[in-house]
Amino acid sequence: MTNPADRSTIDDPLTHAIALQMEVDQLRADVARLEREVKQTGKSRDKAKQESSQLRARNERLSDKLEQARRDAKQAKHLAQQELQKQAAKKSPKRRQPSQKREAAHREEHSERVSDDGKMVVTLANNQVHISQPEQHYMLSSWPLDETDKHELKFCSLFNEVENGAYGEFAVAAANELASMWRLEHNCRRTEDLDVPPRLIKKLNELDLVLASEVNSALEEGSLAKVNGIGPAAIQQITQALEKASMQPTGNAK
Repeated sequence: MTNPADRSTIDDPLTHAIALQMEVDQLRADVARLEREVKQTGKSRDKAKQESSQLRARNERLSDKLEQARRDAKQAKHLAQQELQKQAAKKSPKRRQPSQKREAAHREEHSERVSDDGKMVVTLANNQVHISQPEQHYMLSSWPLDETDKHELKFCSLFNEVENGAYGEFAVAAANELASMWRLEHNCRRTEDLDVPPRLIKKLNELDLVLASEVNSALEEGSLAKVNGIGPAAIQQITQALEKASMQPTGNAK
């Protein structure tokens, strides 16, 4: 038989080994649980990331729809105003034709241009350029010049029909002339209002110089002289055009 003392020596290591094995099993179980939790957290994070991306895309789509709705509303308001003007023109009684002298004075006073046959009239009123054909009770108005970007003359897409029609050349020239008159009166002339070649106007616009005041500032700073394609002759043309427009640069442009 085994000595009790020897039995105690054998039982202690065995008990210790069993305890260690239990601890190892518990640690493995904890590790497995933590791995599951990490995996679940990763899935939740991925799901949250996907939902965030979907919400961002939805927000962008809604923003685009809202912007389009605003543009459509503005266009509808513009067209509604034109329709009201057209209806008012139909209802207004015809006036007797004044004498040629009075008619010329009237046109000058109201910034009006009339085609040779009198069938198309272009006027400037209420910060807008209006193109009309009285016999057809038709009127097309520009966006207000005091609201457009850098006071650009802009019409809705219906202007394409006028531009491509029988009076297109007259309408375009008259509208641009009256818009230029408005900008002169409000001291906000654009490069197309200056007496410089179209090639030079295009070059200035490529440099994001649209207003005459912007060109004037570039001359004063001397930055124009550094631009490839704008030499001394072009600088002189621009300077003379600004002087003609009563916007002589205060600096010495070279």
